[in-house]
Amino acid sequence: MQLHAYCVASKRYALLNMHGDELDVRKWSEHGLGAFETPVDPGLGKRIEKWEREVWRHLVSEALGREPELPDWAHQAALTQIRIATPAQLRWFDTYNRGANGRPLPYERVVKPHNFLGHAMPKDETALPDGASANRFCLVAPLGERRRFVNRHDPKGRVYTAGVDFRPKTYADLIEGYGRYPERKFAGPEGQPCDKHTRGLLRDLAVVVTGIRHVGKESNDLEEHKADVVEEEERQLEYHDSAFDDLVRSLRPYPTKVLAEATGYDPWTVRKLKRGEFKPSERRLSKLVAVACMEVTHTYRFSPTRKRSVGNSL
Repeated sequence: MQLHAYCVASKRYALLNMHGDELDVRKWSEHGLGAFETPVDPGLGKRIEKWEREVWRHLVSEALGREPELPDWAHQAALTQIRIATPAQLRWFDTYNRGANGRPLPYERVVKPHNFLGHAMPKDETALPDGASANRFCLVAPLGERRRFVNRHDPKGRVYTAGVDFRPKTYADLIEGYGRYPERKFAGPEGQPCDKHTRGLLRDLAVVVTGIRHVGKESNDLEEHKADVVEEEERQLEYHDSAFDDLVRSLRPYPTKVLAEATGYDPWTVRKLKRGEFKPSERRLSKLVAVACMEVTHTYRFSPTRKRSVGNSL
C-alpha cells in the first residue's frame, strides 16, 4: 500500500495511507503540539488520546483541497503546561494563593512547588489592561484551572477571567496556524528564506558569518520557552568571551621581566596585566599570545618550570 508524506517543516510531518476519501494517519509529529494540554471530549468528559492525529488528519484534508470540519473539541481553550521549578515561578501565584480578604488560603488549596501550571494565550484582538504591553502580559494558572489567571509579570496584580477579561486562543486557532509554520533551516525553491506560503522542494540555506557570540545551550529553559512562558531574550543566555581570561591565567607563571621585554610595558603595568585589570591593545596582545605559545621573538626563551629566564638568541 502506498505510503504518503505531508511535511510542513523539518520537524512537522505526517505519514499516511489514502483509501479514497479516507485518510489513515500512521505516524505523525508532535512538534509544537506536545506542550499543550490534552483536550477533553465534550460528550464523555474524558481526555482525548492521540488528539494530535486528528490535527494532522485535518491539515492533510485541507492540503488536498477538501473542506474538513473541525473536531468537536476544537473550540476549547488551548493551554500550555509546565512544571513550577523555581521560587520565581511560585511567586507568580502570591495573589492567587490569598483569599478576598488578603489572608493566605489553606495549604491544601494553594499552588505549591513542583505543581504544574497552565498558560493561556490571549487572542491578538483581545484588549490588554490599561498600561499593559503585549510583551509584559503572560497569563498563568494552576494546572486544571481554565478560567482564572494571573499575569506572571505582575504577580501582585489582579486575577483575569477567561471569556470576561480576555479571549483565550483555542485549538481551532492552533490548528489554523500549525500548518503555516515557516521552515527556518532551509530555503525555498528559488533560494529565498522560507515563509508560511513557501511550497515545493526546499534547498540548503546560505549562511553568512557576521560575528561570534557566546550563547547558552538550546536546553536553557527549553520547556518554558516551548510553552511560551519565557521570551527568547530570557532564554538565550549570552556568555562572556573567556579567551582573554584564559590567556592571563597562562601568563601568570612567567617572570614580569619576560613579559615586560615582550610587550614594552613597565613592570608595574605587567603586574596589573597579570591581575587581569586591563586588556592590552591588539598589537601587544599578539605578543602576549606568542609568549604563551613559547614563540617569543625577543632575546629570551623561558620555561615556566625554571626559576629564571635563560638568555638565548632565537
